[in-house]
Amino acid sequence: MIYRFAEKSSFQNFAAGGVIKSYIGNTNFPVRLGHEIFNRCLCYVDNKEKVTIYDPMCGSGYFLTTVGLLNFNKISKIYGSDINYEVVKVAEKNLRLLTIEGIKKER
Repeated sequence: MIYRFAEKSSFQNFAAGGVIKSYIGNTNFPVRLGHEIFNRCLCYVDNKEKVTIYDPMCGSGYFLTTVGLLNFNKISKIYGSDINYEVVKVAEKNLRLLTIEGIKKER
């Protein structure tokens, strides 16, 4: 696949296990691919500045968190849900990183 929006660079700062947590047994969506897919979808949206994204199987929220961090100026709301309540608790912690308070708390 040719990437049009996600430049070829290191996304190692977004690796799970550091600041962004994962859940045992869950796989994490590749950051560069998620960034590319989000921006390709954005091409089909009229208002490209403040979109809402929803992930119905968000798991630990890794995809939502990384896409939110990379595209914070384009997103107004982020929603995620999952059938596993324990995983959703991890997602809530990860998604807090999208707020100033959440970043300060992780220091």
